[in-house]
Amino acid sequence: MKSLARSNVGFHWRLFLSAVSVLALSGCLIYVAVGISAANIRSFSTYQRSLDVDLYIRSTGRDSVSLQKLLTEVDLYEDIIRAEPYLGRTRPQQVRLDDEVKQLSIAEIELGEDVILVPRFISSEAKEALSVPGTIIVSSTLKEKNDFKMGDVLWNSDDSFGLEIIGFFDAAVNRGFIGARTGYGFVSPETGRLFSPSTPRAIHFGGGVSRNFSRISMVGVRIPPDTSPEIAKQRLNQQFKGASLEAITPQEMGRRTSLDAILESKQFQGFLVVGVFAVLIPLFIIVQTLRSAILTQSQQFATMRALGIPSRHLVSTAMEQAFWVGTLGIGVSYCVMLGVKAGLLGRGIDMYVTSTVVWYVSAAILLAALIAGVISLTAIFKMKPQDLLR
Repeated sequence: MKSLARSNVGFHWRLFLSAVSVLALSGCLIYVAVGISAANIRSFSTYQRSLDVDLYIRSTGRDSVSLQKLLTEVDLYEDIIRAEPYLGRTRPQQVRLDDEVKQLSIAEIELGEDVILVPRFISSEAKEALSVPGTIIVSSTLKEKNDFKMGDVLWNSDDSFGLEIIGFFDAAVNRGFIGARTGYGFVSPETGRLFSPSTPRAIHFGGGVSRNFSRISMVGVRIPPDTSPEIAKQRLNQQFKGASLEAITPQEMGRRTSLDAILESKQFQGFLVVGVFAVLIPLFIIVQTLRSAILTQSQQFATMRALGIPSRHLVSTAMEQAFWVGTLGIGVSYCVMLGVKAGLLGRGIDMYVTSTVVWYVSAAILLAALIAGVISLTAIFKMKPQDLLR
């Protein structure tokens, strides 16, 4: 048998349609605020997370002496089959195209097949193409941001060397520069030296291991394929006791990098404060809108009290209405969010919305709807049968 609450929602569909619309738009605003904030936070570590490593090893002290020792004693650790120093060879550069100065973050990557500190989306074919000096592949977002096209030549500051664009890539790392007219470009170390000869570099030997140990901030490692990263991390940390070293997963490294960047950036802290209000205000709107929708049925509730219907039935009716409207709002807001996300992604703006985010936002919308039902109960219990004569 159909409940009274669902019958009311169906009968007064125009009234509740407006409430569902407000819930959907408010929920979508929450998704956008949370999704873009999360994407901005993750953007601080987007390059490191794109690298094809199983674990990172970092020094817990102030120097890199322990990392130097690790690189010379890799054979002592059965959970490490390859280790390479993370040198952070990503540099913002000014390039010139058709007499216009453009911004580009150029990253040098080793081209060997067994190298691990290289983004996962760089294919073997791309590595082979980049082996030709003077070639570069760049972020696809730069097609619109900087009007880059296939075959364009990007010149360095003194016009002594140019980089020919031989391809574009599309990956999450593209969206690491939200709101900025820049992006990543990848070149071989040889091309990097020719393009910017004055930049200090590490000396490499043995498949990318650096002798310039003072620049090492982390070490990326590859573990045996039949070993879980969590298990390898625990075993390595047991072996590292007293050595001022710590093994962490790429996910943990990303969170720490992002947290450090947030603590250092006052501008981003202000952005997060705005994001918090962008979540709280829609929740307040949801509560007020649904409360008003329920209270428009005041005469109906007064009639029910005049007929002697128990208070618990009035409570269940109001709360069930709030529940169904909240549920409809959750579904519609999710669909609207998918459309907004697709539109933003087409413009190179990422919204990081995981299943966990969906659950939390859905719970927040439903909770706000139920709070509206609870608040409306106060007004419902104040209604008296004689109110029908007014």
